[in-house]
Amino acid sequence: MREPHPSRFEEAVEYLEQALALFRKTGSRFGEAEAVGNLGIVHRQLGDLELAADYLQQARDLYRETGDHASEAEAIDDIGAIYRQLSRFEQATIYHRQAIDVSRDAGIRLVEAKALNSLGETLYSLGELDQARAFHFSALATAKQIGDRYQQGRAHAGIAQADHSAGYRIQALREYQNALIIYSDLGIPEADDIRAHIAEIS
Repeated sequence: MREPHPSRFEEAVEYLEQALALFRKTGSRFGEAEAVGNLGIVHRQLGDLELAADYLQQARDLYRETGDHASEAEAIDDIGAIYRQLSRFEQATIYHRQAIDVSRDAGIRLVEAKALNSLGETLYSLGELDQARAFHFSALATAKQIGDRYQQGRAHAGIAQADHSAGYRIQALREYQNALIIYSDLGIPEADDIRAHIAEIS
């Protein structure tokens, strides 16, 4: 699947900025939150990571104000993911933990599973392999309870990565194979990455 051309994202920014101005003029806080959040997502795609984080922080506050805790938790988790891209891992863990807390308090299991995996990936980047595995296992259990196949695959891949780095080759291979089954069933590009990891350690 081809990636969208950058000009399409630039067009999206222009449209969203117009929408944001209109929502602010009419006093629609829900619309403002959505426009600001989407600006954060688009700027992340454009590589404007600091600006994306700023927009998502604004969105987080607006979602909190309007009581949309699912979107609030997702925005917080996305901020953490941006800081992970920026290699600011300690800062990323703070946001991922906040996302877990908000989603748990609100009973939003879908976002909870996502944030648990995000924290696992960030802890892996910090070299905290045991903690990374623990959070991925928590994500796996949560994702299974709600039937979220993508987060199940992501959890298996995270566990495999930590196992491989810890020298547990057989366990890593098993977890990568579990991830591959799910990603292949879903028909998503992540399956190719998993195949490469399996080939590397087989």
